[in-house]
Amino acid sequence: MDTEHSFQLINGRFEPNEALALLKSLLEAKVSFHRGNLSADHTFEESVEASERRIIEIEKNWSEVQELVKRVKDSGGRVDIETTVTIHTAN
Repeated sequence: MDTEHSFQLINGRFEPNEALALLKSLLEAKVSFHRGNLSADHTFEESVEASERRIIEIEKNWSEVQELVKRVKDSGGRVDIETTVTIHTAN
Protein backbone atom coordinates (compact mmCIF):
# COMPACT_ATOMS: atom_id res chain seq x y z
CA MET A 1 0.00 0.00 0.00
CA ASP A 2 1.41 3.38 -1.06
CA THR A 3 1.16 6.15 1.49
CA GLU A 4 2.17 9.75 1.90
CA HIS A 5 2.71 11.69 5.10
CA SER A 6 3.74 15.34 5.43
CA PHE A 7 4.70 17.38 8.46
CA GLN A 8 5.89 20.90 9.08
CA LEU A 9 9.50 20.81 10.24
CA ILE A 10 10.16 24.55 10.43
CA ASN A 11 7.77 27.47 10.19
CA GLY A 12 8.96 30.70 11.71
CA ARG A 13 10.63 34.07 11.56
CA PHE A 14 14.23 34.25 12.68
CA GLU A 15 16.94 36.79 13.30
CA PRO A 16 19.60 36.37 10.58
CA ASN A 17 22.14 34.72 12.90
CA GLU A 18 19.51 32.28 14.17
CA ALA A 19 18.47 31.46 10.60
CA LEU A 20 22.06 30.78 9.60
CA ALA A 21 22.64 28.52 12.61
CA LEU A 22 19.47 26.55 11.92
CA LEU A 23 20.11 26.17 8.20
CA LYS A 24 23.76 25.30 8.77
CA SER A 25 22.72 22.47 11.10
CA LEU A 26 20.30 21.09 8.53
CA LEU A 27 22.78 21.29 5.68
CA GLU A 28 25.57 19.76 7.76
CA ALA A 29 23.30 16.83 8.64
CA LYS A 30 22.55 16.24 4.97
CA VAL A 31 26.22 16.45 3.97
CA SER A 32 27.10 14.07 6.80
CA PHE A 33 24.51 11.62 5.48
CA HIS A 34 26.04 11.74 2.01
CA ARG A 35 29.58 11.42 3.35
CA GLY A 36 28.41 8.28 5.17
CA ASN A 37 27.28 6.94 1.79
CA LEU A 38 30.72 7.66 0.36
CA SER A 39 32.45 5.69 3.11
CA ALA A 40 30.06 2.72 3.21
CA ASP A 41 31.49 -0.53 1.90
CA HIS A 42 28.28 -1.53 0.16
CA THR A 43 27.69 1.52 -2.03
CA PHE A 44 27.39 1.30 -5.77
CA GLU A 45 29.39 3.55 -8.07
CA GLU A 46 26.30 5.52 -9.18
CA SER A 47 25.31 6.03 -5.54
CA VAL A 48 28.77 7.40 -4.75
CA GLU A 49 28.64 9.73 -7.74
CA ALA A 50 25.14 10.93 -6.76
CA SER A 51 26.31 11.63 -3.20
CA GLU A 52 29.34 13.54 -4.45
CA ARG A 53 27.14 15.66 -6.75
CA ARG A 54 24.65 16.31 -3.97
CA ILE A 55 27.40 17.46 -1.57
CA ILE A 56 28.60 19.95 -4.19
CA GLU A 57 25.03 21.22 -4.68
CA ILE A 58 24.50 21.61 -0.94
CA GLU A 59 27.77 23.50 -0.52
CA LYS A 60 26.82 25.84 -3.40
CA ASN A 61 23.39 26.40 -1.87
CA TRP A 62 24.99 27.15 1.49
CA SER A 63 27.15 29.87 -0.07
CA GLU A 64 24.08 31.42 -1.70
CA VAL A 65 22.11 31.28 1.56
CA GLN A 66 24.94 32.95 3.47
CA GLU A 67 25.01 35.82 0.96
CA LEU A 68 21.23 36.22 1.06
CA VAL A 69 21.06 36.25 4.86
CA LYS A 70 23.98 38.70 5.04
CA ARG A 71 22.01 41.13 2.85
CA VAL A 72 18.96 40.69 5.09
CA LYS A 73 21.09 41.27 8.19
CA ASP A 74 22.67 44.39 6.69
CA SER A 75 19.21 45.81 6.02
CA GLY A 76 18.00 45.02 9.55
CA GLY A 77 15.51 42.40 8.40
CA ARG A 78 14.51 38.93 9.53
CA VAL A 79 14.31 35.61 7.73
CA ASP A 80 11.18 33.50 7.34
CA ILE A 81 11.86 29.78 6.96
CA GLU A 82 9.31 27.16 6.06
CA THR A 83 10.10 23.51 5.47
CA THR A 84 7.73 20.66 5.00
CA VAL A 85 8.87 17.06 4.93
CA THR A 86 6.87 14.72 2.75
CA ILE A 87 7.41 11.00 3.04
CA HIS A 88 6.24 8.69 0.26
CA THR A 89 6.16 4.96 0.85
CA ALA A 90 5.58 2.21 -1.67
CA ASN A 91 5.17 -1.49 -1.09
